Amino acid sequence: MSYKDKEKERAYQQEWYEANKEKAKANSHAWYQANKARHRSLCKKWAASNRDKVAGYVRSYRERHGERVRQDSRDARLLRLYGITSAEYEKLELDQGGTCAICNKPPNGRPLSVDHNHKTGEVRGLLCDLCNWAIGHLDEDPIRARSLADYLEKYSK
Repeated sequence: MSYKDKEKERAYQQEWYEANKEKAKANSHAWYQANKARHRSLCKKWAASNRDKVAGYVRSYRERHGERVRQDSRDARLLRLYGITSAEYEKLELDQGGTCAICNKPPNGRPLSVDHNHKTGEVRGLLCDLCNWAIGHLDEDPIRARSLADYLEKYSK
């Protein structure tokens, strides 16, 4: 059926869809299953030529679901970088009393950093930014850390 009037065509399509919702959904699902690669390609092509619209959609979604987006991003980051869930992070934080595993001070407005062995990936605990920075700059070397402590004690008397 061909319409010259776009409003009439749209109204017809909407009316047909309302009357045939299940059929339309089944057809759409079947087409998608048979054409996943093509669908992805079409979506990428559309997104590439409509960057402003995509940015607007993303911005709008983040404004409406800001806390969820932040939590999901944090969860994905913890899992990707350290192999732990946010529940495991919260358990570590609770076990440490909400303080740094080294200096026992509470974090200064930022969440505690996940300390992990860079060779094995094993999570050791949660540290404040300063202690995490110090371990990193000591190359995770216990001998160097002891020498640093000895040096500080020698000159603090």
